[in-house]
Amino acid sequence: MPQLPYACSICGWKGTEHPTEPGDGAMCPNCGCLVYPRAWSDSWGLAILLIGVCVGLVALVAFTF
Repeated sequence: MPQLPYACSICGWKGTEHPTEPGDGAMCPNCGCLVYPRAWSDSWGLAILLIGVCVGLVALVAFTF
């Protein structure tokens, strides 16, 4: 099972962990609380989306003129 990005709202820890079997939650290695995966917009997903949109717009302008 792949590691997912997590953030603990109690102690502030951020990192990747392997999720537990019954769901996407995992134990925080700092304080032991149950943590849930961060949204894709909290990680690099938003940056990759914006770069893709910019490249698409540049390509559109370059090929229409």
